[in-house]
Amino acid sequence: MLWEKAGLTIEDLVTATGIPRGTLYNWEAGIRMPPIDMFPIALGVKVQTLLPDE
Repeated sequence: MLWEKAGLTIEDLVTATGIPRGTLYNWEAGIRMPPIDMFPIALGVKVQTLLPDE
């Protein structure tokens, strides 16, 4: 996961974003999809970094 590569824990993401832990786990598991504009801000990356290569 990108957040792990950034040296963050799930708790760091909860604190930084205010997003509940369960929501983050659902996003990670692919059960739900996050808004595309959410994580580039929290992780300091470009949207293209988060999208799969096609």
